[in-house]
Amino acid sequence: CPNQRLVRHVAQLLEQSQRFQAVGLATARRTDPASEHRELAEAAAAGDHRRAVSALRDHLTATLDAVRAVSRSA
Repeated sequence: CPNQRLVRHVAQLLEQSQRFQAVGLATARRTDPASEHRELAEAAAAGDHRRAVSALRDHLTATLDAVRAVSRSA
């Protein structure tokens, strides 16, 4: 990709997502991240933006809860 700024941004997002995935694996979650991803993908593929937004919000909330739980226990 000739856009180095974009490449750096994507690399940073990947690094951050890997960090959150590690936290999610190390923490007992109320929900299953894989099923959350499937729900989001299905809603997006169906063009159901309300359902996609809701699925994304639920997923991010569960992730944030996991991060907070790890932070409190550290």
